[in-house]
Amino acid sequence: MKDNTRNLNPTPPARVAMIIWGDEYSKQGGGSMDFWDRLSPDRKRRCKLVVQAIERGET
Repeated sequence: MKDNTRNLNPTPPARVAMIIWGDEYSKQGGGSMDFWDRLSPDRKRRCKLVVQAIERGET
């Protein structure tokens, strides 16, 4: 049986990815972190930049 702890506790960048690419996320058949794990390095970088900007109050 798969441990879904990671999928139930997505990182902030993974949450951003789910919002930006929601259609892809909903169709991929896995959890939030499963989706994150499959993203390209460029997409992951973009999500991390969004989180950093929000944390700095640059929204």
